[in-house]
Amino acid sequence: MKLGTESRVVRLFWVRVHTGIAENERADDLARRATHTKKTTADYDKFPLSYTKKVFKVGSLEKRQERCSEGSTDEITKCFFPRVEQAYRVL
Repeated sequence: MKLGTESRVVRLFWVRVHTGIAENERADDLARRATHTKKTTADYDKFPLSYTKKVFKVGSLEKRQERCSEGSTDEITKCFFPRVEQAYRVL
């Protein structure tokens, strides 16, 4: 939806630090209190950090394997460790 299609007027105002506006000062006060009183966990706490590390590790090893398979580098390493995961475990 475009604002101009319904003949509506939108006015934006910049208010410096909400000073002197009772509603904004009340909202700021409530937000400040909530940060000190509510003990909620962040969304990223819904799974362990170890899981996140594992996902990143697997992804980076897959990318490394692709580069290794496509390129002509690491020929000696490939003789001993055809898969990047094997070299990673040893090192």
